[in-house]
Amino acid sequence: MNLISVPSTHFDLDYFGGPGIKVTPKPTEDGGATFEIESWVTNGEEAYTVMYSIEDCYGNEVASGVRPCDSTKVTLYVPDAQLWSMDEPNLYTVTARLQKNNETFDEIYANVGVRSYTVTPNDGFSINGVPTPLRGVARHQDRLYKGNALTAEDHYEDAMLIKELGANTIRLAHYQHSQDFYDACDELGFAVWAEIPFISVFKKDPSAHQNCRHQMTELIIQNYNHPSIMFWGLSNEILIGGICQELVDNHHDLQKLVRELDPTRLTTIAHVSNTPVDGPMHHITDVESYNHYFGWYGGKMEQNGPWLDKFHAEHPDICIGISEYGTEGIINWHSNDPQCKDYTEEYQALYHEHLAQVFEDRPWVWATHCWNMFDFGCAARNEGGVAGRNNKGLMTFDRKTKKDSYFVYQAYWSKQPMVHIARPPPCTARRRDHRDQGLLQPGHRCAVRQRQGSRPADCTPRVQVQCCSGRGLQHHPGRCR
Repeated sequence: MNLISVPSTHFDLDYFGGPGIKVTPKPTEDGGATFEIESWVTNGEEAYTVMYSIEDCYGNEVASGVRPCDSTKVTLYVPDAQLWSMDEPNLYTVTARLQKNNETFDEIYANVGVRSYTVTPNDGFSINGVPTPLRGVARHQDRLYKGNALTAEDHYEDAMLIKELGANTIRLAHYQHSQDFYDACDELGFAVWAEIPFISVFKKDPSAHQNCRHQMTELIIQNYNHPSIMFWGLSNEILIGGICQELVDNHHDLQKLVRELDPTRLTTIAHVSNTPVDGPMHHITDVESYNHYFGWYGGKMEQNGPWLDKFHAEHPDICIGISEYGTEGIINWHSNDPQCKDYTEEYQALYHEHLAQVFEDRPWVWATHCWNMFDFGCAARNEGGVAGRNNKGLMTFDRKTKKDSYFVYQAYWSKQPMVHIARPPPCTARRRDHRDQGLLQPGHRCAVRQRQGSRPADCTPRVQVQCCSGRGLQHHPGRCR
């Protein structure tokens, strides 16, 4: 809860919970950028003016302007603009001061970024003209023993753990997340998919659709200034409850609403796996993704690549991504012969090794979001002997343990040198409470994960090495790949 105290004349606080200022930076062909700025004043009077100031990431003022409080729109130009990207998230601070007689009565600011991006069916995602396949994770904002009551420090730690993974995109499922996390994404550099909780089952009551419209409006108005947000998600797995014309029409209406509120960003949707590849749910949003769990809820992991290739060939005009995929991995379940649905950390790692390569080979897949970055609470679940939890995370619910699958993606995605060695023991083994870490050689980080326990004579050790080249090496006696 925040308590905000303002004078009677102040920047607006009542319009869908928005910040009272809207900034649209646009790069220009000469290397500069224009900043289209508008603010809203409550109980404004003729004597009040709005003073705008733009500062770069070093705190230097690079542009300024002033407008009367009843006509606040202005466009300011900044030469030699520093672009925002996931690798270089350069931020500008735009400050608006409500002034009268050389006195400031109210002040607000927004951290914004100058960037342009495109998505095409054949080339995937590009930012500032640089092809950059989006590879990352989905995230729920809950923690063990805290629920959703996270601190700003919790949110920032989550973002740092995802950055350490090497991911460059995050899907924030399935609701608006804390401003603290959006701020962290702006600062650290992520391409964010933000969505409303229009999920699983469609309700025909017109008030339900009005609720969706209201939530989408709040999501956009409150978060418009965040440079990390690039995609507005309309719904998730909405065909679980079946399809009807009203459902399709409501999606078209949401698409129109988003276009009116924010023509600068793209829209997306997360289809449930059995959504027909030909049908009315396609060509509504700008880009699309599927939630596929081949190799967990049905089918085999080897189906993922062929499915993508077939869809791409039959629908060359659709930008396709994968918005969910994953398996459960429970850290006290182990096997020397991992199989689908055995809940072992080993099967989870093998699955993600395969999927990481599937996506690596297909840069035209505009985005992939692993489900999930962290284990999360889910009261209705009871799988693998763990009640009330979804264990598909690359890390545990308490953020204390990185599963082996975490290091698979770190090897593929991180630009930092890394080595991870995994040696599964028999199922009776227990995870060590500490980690042995050291350097293999200068500049190379080494994270050694070892589990202890007696090993049967017929148990073949398996060593998995993921290195900074983005390739996995598995060694068995007499066999190497």
